[in-house]
Amino acid sequence: MKCNLRAMTESDLQNVLIWRNHIDVRKNMYTYHEITWDEHQNWWLNNHSNHQSRLLIAEIDNLPVGVVTFTHINPVNKSATWAFYSSDVTRRGVGTYMELAALDYAFLTLELNRLECEVLDFNEAVMKFHRKFGFSLEGTKRQAYFRDGVFYDIYSLSILKSDWLRSQDKSITAPKKVSQRQIMSQDIITAYADVIADHNFIHINEEKAKQAGFKSTIAHGMLSGSLFSSIFSKAPFDPGVVYMEQTLIFKKPLGSGTEVDVQINLVSQVGRKAIYETKILHADTVYLTGEATILLPKRH
Repeated sequence: MKCNLRAMTESDLQNVLIWRNHIDVRKNMYTYHEITWDEHQNWWLNNHSNHQSRLLIAEIDNLPVGVVTFTHINPVNKSATWAFYSSDVTRRGVGTYMELAALDYAFLTLELNRLECEVLDFNEAVMKFHRKFGFSLEGTKRQAYFRDGVFYDIYSLSILKSDWLRSQDKSITAPKKVSQRQIMSQDIITAYADVIADHNFIHINEEKAKQAGFKSTIAHGMLSGSLFSSIFSKAPFDPGVVYMEQTLIFKKPLGSGTEVDVQINLVSQVGRKAIYETKILHADTVYLTGEATILLPKRH
């Protein structure tokens, strides 16, 4: 199955308005209200002949399946903003083929160097979807969108042509999901305290740790974060993984003697570069979350 993009025409407008007004589409758009025909026509008139815009119909097996738009096309900076939505939100796989076709169009047809988009913070699924194809989360516009009495953040994402080119290399496949069990013993905590010379009593003295409000001594934050490195150092990963970046968000103190699951889940892979969601938890209790960026070893 392959997705083709063609220019939108006036004959498409009736269908496109129906798609734009579908509740599953407009709830994730800035234009949330039901769009009138006059508004829709103005949108068409303002964009279809604008050299900074492209309005495209996505087709699979010669059947229209959605819309892809490119706006703010800048030939000097070789950049643009894009968005897409499917006409059939129940059909699996359509979004993947549309995104692949859009990236090809952006970097081959429009010859862009940078493609960007914005996602409202409650649309976590679409943000993760874009990142799977190599988009990087560049930042958050805090409380930048107002709807029905509530302010929402806006996530800013982008992908560069160099990222897209690396994504075409399918010779290395990153493991999708890996988990291992770990008991955070007091011996491990004490040994780590000695190595880094951090002998804060909350880590090594149970009585004082309890007086400070903890149920037991607790692991150093960076000790907890280092547990992910163990996963990347062995099968199913090939030897030679390079750790590039790790973000850490500490949710709860990790007490000594606690048995936890250390989990990684693939977010995106672009060539040898892979980004993983990282998490330490026990049952429903989450102690630590974050993201790891690694460089997979070359295969000879």
